[in-house]
Parts: sequence; C-alpha cells; structure tokens
Amino acid sequence: MLTVHHLSKSFDLQPLFENLTFSLNPGERMGLVGPNGCGKTTLLRILAGEEPADAGHVRRDPNLRIGYLPQGFELDPAATVGKIIGRAAGDVGALESEFVQAAAALALQPADKALQMRYDELLRRIQAAETGRTAAILAGLDLDGLDPQTPASRLSGGQQTRLSLALVLLGEPHLLLLDEPTNHLDIGMLEWLEGWLNDDLTAGKARRAALIVSHDRTFLERTVTRILEMDPQRGVHEYAGNYSAYLEQRQAEIDKQWADYKDQQQEIRRIRQDIARIKASAAHTEHQASSVRIGGPEMKKKGYNDYVQGIA
Repeated sequence: MLTVHHLSKSFDLQPLFENLTFSLNPGERMGLVGPNGCGKTTLLRILAGEEPADAGHVRRDPNLRIGYLPQGFELDPAATVGKIIGRAAGDVGALESEFVQAAAALALQPADKALQMRYDELLRRIQAAETGRTAAILAGLDLDGLDPQTPASRLSGGQQTRLSLALVLLGEPHLLLLDEPTNHLDIGMLEWLEGWLNDDLTAGKARRAALIVSHDRTFLERTVTRILEMDPQRGVHEYAGNYSAYLEQRQAEIDKQWADYKDQQQEIRRIRQDIARIKASAAHTEHQASSVRIGGPEMKKKGYNDYVQGIA
C-alpha cells in the first residue's frame, strides 16, 4: 500500500529524521509517537504529498486514496455546512447522472484508466450515500444537528475540527493520515471513532490502513497495531502491538542497555585491575633484578678481599 525508503528531512541544517524506512499494508494501523519537534507532522505532510523530502522516496500503490487530517484544517468560511458536506458525500441524484455518463464513456473506452477510476469513485460514493454512511459519520461526530444553511465561519472551533474529520472519513480513503484526530472529541465521539477505525478488522475486510499522531495514549491503545517511535537521540524504531506493548518493549530495551552498561563498567574495572597487577608485578620483578645486580659476584668478591685484609 505505502512504502517509505530511506527518507530524510532537515530544517536549517538541523536533521528532523534520517534514513526512515517502513511500510504500511491494508488493515494496519500505526501510531506515530515522539517528542514535540521530532518531525511527526512533517512526515505526515510528506506522505500526503504536501511537502518534499530531502532524500529518499515514498512509493504508493496505484489509485491509492489518501485521507489526510492536518492540525488546523481550514474550511471555506463562506461555504455552508450543507455545501461542504455535499462536496464530500455528493448528491445521490447528481452522482447517479454522472455515473451513467461515466459508464457509457467506459463502454466505449474500456482500457482508459482515468475513466475506470472515475467510474469506481462514483460507484463508491453512491453506495456510501445509499447505505446511510454519511448520516452515520455525522451522527458519530455530533454533527447531524447542524443547520445545513449555517456558514462554516459561524461554527465553533470544535465543530470545525470535527467537520474536518468527517470530511476525511466521508472520502472512504484507503490510507488515513491523522494528525491529532482526538482534539475536541468527547468520550462518546472517541468511542465511535475507535469503532470506525476497527471496523475493517472486525468485519474481516482488512482494507483500510492508518498512520495516527496522537498524545491520547488510551486512543492509541485501542486502535493501533504497531508503533513507530521518532526520537532525536535514538533515531526511528518500530514496535509491534499496541501502546502498552510498545512501552513494555521500550522498557525491556532500556533494561538491557542498562545491564549492558553495568557489564561494560565491570569489564573496564577488571581490565584496570589486571593492568594494575601487571604493573605491580613488573615493578617487583624490576626491583629484584636491581637487587641481584647490586649484590652480584663483584660485590661478593670485594667483601671477601676486605675480610682477608682485615685478618692480615
């Protein structure tokens, strides 16, 4: 679905991340964690095609439909709620008319990839509208009570954020790139979103993938299947499982590093002790050698001559 090869990005000669490599397959949901400023938002922008990388490349499956929710998503302030939702969901009557035209064109040019994509997109949107999926998404995010004639400029910050999220979900993306999607969601909305993200796996479809940036650990605990950690000191590391599994694996790494450090320090002390013993042994041997030279045959002969002279 999506593969990242040796991706690197810097700002003002300061690297955000280097040699980043990972992949996302259908049905996988990855949590992206790390301290503020480590490049999480920048990575999402690169994957969404809104910003270039300095090195490396991103490979996307053909026809991959990406739904990107940035922080601070801006709606058209002059457009009404109904118009904004209509652009994403579409009017069934208008969609069906376009679908008939696309089908006729595709019958004449069956090998045309652009026509095939248009046909599939219209069919998807019609099916979503007919099954009530649009109404379900709006209700799940507490947007179903909004007056369709209300201008976007009159919505509260929370309503605008939730409407932005709804527009992304209405697009039925194959891959979701969500930057702090839980902002302005109450417990009921959070539970609904968790269920929406988990729907593919419980239904056995395993189609949709997601890369999620969130400070809400509980949300990550309940939704992700892998964790990608971005750390300016340690680099980028990947962990299998949810957030709890990540914490356990991370702690195991810290414990092992600490144990390795203690073993290393103990080995350094042993080597230093061996060096000290060798030096002491060498000094003792040198002292003995000096004693032998001082009290050798010449000194003994001189002592004997002095003794004989004393007797005489």
